Amino acid sequence: MPKITRTTGSGMTERAVLKFDPTDTDDIQRMIRVAIETFARSSFDRLSGKLETLARRILEAAGLPFDPAVSYLVTPAGAWAVVDDQMYLDAELHNADLLLDLTVSFCGYPSDSAEGYAARVLMLLQKARRQQKAGSIDEAMALAFAVGELANEAGMKDLFEADFIAGGKVRAGGHQAHEKVHGTEEEKAARRDAYLQEYDRLRADGMRKTMAYGWPERSSV
Repeated sequence: MPKITRTTGSGMTERAVLKFDPTDTDDIQRMIRVAIETFARSSFDRLSGKLETLARRILEAAGLPFDPAVSYLVTPAGAWAVVDDQMYLDAELHNADLLLDLTVSFCGYPSDSAEGYAARVLMLLQKARRQQKAGSIDEAMALAFAVGELANEAGMKDLFEADFIAGGKVRAGGHQAHEKVHGTEEEKAARRDAYLQEYDRLRADGMRKTMAYGWPERSSV
């Protein structure tokens, strides 16, 4: 088994540095898999192929289309179909001639769902490959970077969405408890205004600053 020799980073980005045993058969297989993965990540074509396969599987499993090169229509009932030259489009059907990502959205899947991310990744990969074939390397690199950002966002959401929602509920509860004890921002602002007005009144009546400063608290005891 590989051993953790140290860690780098901290918090969410903390990572273990592993040491493999070259005399251990299992460790050798693990090193081979790591090498293959590293090799795959060194080429846009290889890495994009893996992402494309994963995205297609996600959409196919949900019964959704997965070809970014064609247009679709979505019926009011949520069914989809590929648009072709022989198809008669109902004039009242507005959700027609849609790209893949919009088709998935019209089928009821938010853009930040697994299916939504998959469709958006496929659309970006198609654009990147077109730019690559056209020789527009800068544009292709920018689109490849956008694919990486989107894939990373999808992975983060999958891993930490439940914790984020739970944390939001805790923060909301703490905020409500704070307001219950100390009042809302509007109520606190109103108390401060009343305090300042009373301070100004006492000072105008000749009370010393130190006395006027603490007068509202002492007078309410």
